[in-house]
Amino acid sequence: MRGLLLNYQFGMWDAVLKKIKTNTRRGGGLDEINKNPDDYKFVGIYTHSKSIFAEFSNVWTGVVTRVIVRNKPGTYSYLQEPILKTPENVFYKYTDLNGHCEAEAFAPLIDVAIKNGASWENKYYMAGADARFYVKWTDWKMERLNDISIRDCMAEGIQRQGNTFYYTKDGVKIFFPTPQKAYFSLYNSVNNCKENNNPWLFSYHFELCQKPEI
Repeated sequence: MRGLLLNYQFGMWDAVLKKIKTNTRRGGGLDEINKNPDDYKFVGIYTHSKSIFAEFSNVWTGVVTRVIVRNKPGTYSYLQEPILKTPENVFYKYTDLNGHCEAEAFAPLIDVAIKNGASWENKYYMAGADARFYVKWTDWKMERLNDISIRDCMAEGIQRQGNTFYYTKDGVKIFFPTPQKAYFSLYNSVNNCKENNNPWLFSYHFELCQKPEI
């Protein structure tokens, strides 16, 4: 089972747990195509054995490139977060479904553990056995970044307040006049993009679920 990394600083972790965010765009495997995304068109799906591929054709040469779909419908991922392990406990740094944070609630115990040599482990290396939360992948499509719909902007975690739209950074709301502007700002900030060359992206839909029996 694959892990799923979410940006905590920009509120994406909480948005998934609150079932606000049910869509994520990922560029995994598309680096070569996105060097010059205008040179490619998406032509369909190719399946082989148990794998699914997005198939692209170069508009100039006709050469076909296949990129594997990493999150197939019906499969699961666990949410990765920093953890601190002691012989007696596993402590979690991010909030739970009720908005509680063990890093704050058990700060005295964690301070003692750190003094005794324990440390917060990088979320990139979190094993599935330690996970608290899971998602089931339900659908996917291939799309250029600038073609995102209003509906998908909201499914990406953009929220509405009155006639404005926002995401959060470090708990502070950042407002925009349209959901697309809010999402493009969020995407560029999370991905540290200096410019938007309108890349091809996998648009994955998912739902929060119980621990799967696999």
